[in-house]
Amino acid sequence: MKKKLFFVIEKIHQKIFGHEMSKEMKNFLHGLSWSVVSGIIIMPIILLVNTLAGRLMGPTEYGKYNLLLIINQFLIIFIFFGLDTTIVKYISKATSFKSKKMIISTISIFNIIILLVVMFFISLIYLYQINLPNNYSLFMIILGIYTFSISIKSLFDLINRGLENFRRQSLAKIVETIVVLLSFLLLFVFLKKPSYINLIFIFCLGAFAASFYNFSYLFKYFGKGNNKILISQLHEGKFFFISSLLMIMYLSADKLIIGKYLGIKTLGIYSAYYFASFNFFSLIIALITNVFFPISARLKNKGFTKKIDRLMVFGFVPLILFSSIATLILLKIFGREYPINILYIIGFSIYCSLFFFLSLYNTVILDVSKNQYKKYLLITAVINFFTISIYVIIGHLHVISISLILFILIINSIITILVQKKLFINKI
Repeated sequence: MKKKLFFVIEKIHQKIFGHEMSKEMKNFLHGLSWSVVSGIIIMPIILLVNTLAGRLMGPTEYGKYNLLLIINQFLIIFIFFGLDTTIVKYISKATSFKSKKMIISTISIFNIIILLVVMFFISLIYLYQINLPNNYSLFMIILGIYTFSISIKSLFDLINRGLENFRRQSLAKIVETIVVLLSFLLLFVFLKKPSYINLIFIFCLGAFAASFYNFSYLFKYFGKGNNKILISQLHEGKFFFISSLLMIMYLSADKLIIGKYLGIKTLGIYSAYYFASFNFFSLIIALITNVFFPISARLKNKGFTKKIDRLMVFGFVPLILFSSIATLILLKIFGREYPINILYIIGFSIYCSLFFFLSLYNTVILDVSKNQYKKYLLITAVINFFTISIYVIIGHLHVISISLILFILIINSIITILVQKKLFINKI
């Protein structure tokens, strides 16, 4: 079955690109096959859990859930400090078990220390909120537990990715998904306890299950760290840290502005559209870049970027149609409290399709050179700064709407892709 599928893919590849697959392309597809297999199992379950949770909780609780996720994303960036990119890059380039073990041990020790420091500060914040309403204190407890579980899970996932052990990585995600599904059925369906706190608890259980599964294999890679490796990694990691921080600020700004000026309930509705389109597409992007980045980092010749150009020509409109249909189906599952708006669906679908290709080009630029990446980081930071400034202005003027936010997101993506192509990709 697998051989027949690869035969069909080779024929399609030859027809679109005009030549046979290279060895690296075949390696990429082999690794991608594990991501796709796990994705076929995982994606429907995760999408169903999130959409049914949003339906059962309602827009207000779903808005609280997404607000906690935004804060968690900022904490994760500070915990990894850009080393989530460098660990994948340098493990994939290391040629011996000893060198791989040294890199993994060094970065893991650093990340765990920073994680413990973050947990300490969250505990302090919780202790100083004793006189505040209970829901604030509870929010901090849930945030701390969720951040801890997601950080450990992400660290193991990154190590598997760098080792190009996509089989183990995929199996861990399947274990996580099974635990999430069973916990969801117990809490939300049988016990009928729908709340954002219980949803966070469900994902924490899944993250811990995946971590235990991965640790049974990866423990042999843990040992003493090396300060020289850490200093070198931090020196490069700071650029990825700044990049990730700026990107999360940009990706979170629309939700924060909507929450502030239009309310938590509207944020819940916007988040439902965002999940049904962008988050759904992000799962597909993650399946591809999960395999694409370590292989791209290992290759000196970046000529394969021309294939992304052709994919954009042939695939842009089909992606919009696919995203629109998927978004509509998922919104139907969310329920009546999340009204269907065709303009929102089309806008999000265009944005998602643009972001798909933006992410592929970004993965290539990450490993071209430090100077080029600095230049790219500066330009995108300026673009995103102007975008966030526009959000603030329209919020202050009280002309903010979901349609206007979507229009701004689309324009930002178009400009960013043009910058990627003209100033970076075409010069590789």
